[in-house]
Amino acid sequence: MKKFVALSSIVLAIVLHGAIAHAAELKVLSVGVLRSALTDLLPNYERMTGDKVAITYDFAGAVKTRFEKGEPADVVILSKPDLLGLAKMHKIAADSITVIASSGMALGVRKGMPKPDIGSVDAVKKALLAAKSIAFLGAPGNPDGVVVRRIIDSLRIAKEVSGKLKPIKTVDELGAEKDADILLTQPPALLASANYDMVGMLPAQLQDPDRYIWSAGTAAKASDPETAAVLIRFLAAPNSRPVFKAKGMVPP
Repeated sequence: MKKFVALSSIVLAIVLHGAIAHAAELKVLSVGVLRSALTDLLPNYERMTGDKVAITYDFAGAVKTRFEKGEPADVVILSKPDLLGLAKMHKIAADSITVIASSGMALGVRKGMPKPDIGSVDAVKKALLAAKSIAFLGAPGNPDGVVVRRIIDSLRIAKEVSGKLKPIKTVDELGAEKDADILLTQPPALLASANYDMVGMLPAQLQDPDRYIWSAGTAAKASDPETAAVLIRFLAAPNSRPVFKAKGMVPP
């Protein structure tokens, strides 16, 4: 019943929006990890509303910096802590912040390689020590690099694996990676990779969940706050959840 009510409310909002507003173009700044899900979702939103969405993807840190420096946006998609920080700066409407999906750190192996046990912290440690090379997205401003290095430090294997680490600079390079034994990244990147198989999520003790609670918020200077709110509600609606789940993410 709750699911039906939630779905009805978002459909009603979209219908009313279409009835009372001219087609709008929303500018969205988003973390790149959501690209595959939003690529599937946004065309449906555009068909339902008649609105257009112009979206720019970048690393989390880069999205935050670009927005802080004044890049125009109606909706910003970042981690919840980042959006709350922007709300304190009066750049995001605090009451608009809505969780749309969560993620975490997963481990993949090159296709054809045996999948190691990663069911415990000790098992992950053994897998990393046994690997000849470990790739991850290590560009400045990307949370994956911070999390990977924290994991290595917590396992106390920094010295042993320092020569194995292969920081990847861009998302495109990550997608083309094919030589490393292990790829540490978020599920959407692993599922989209032609060269790696996803083994699974790392144990909870090695996760940093706050960094991966992806949320959407309306910019304080949004050109059309009402339309921005409709888009955010669409992304958080029950009908959007299967898409996020299919990309390896956890819906709200």
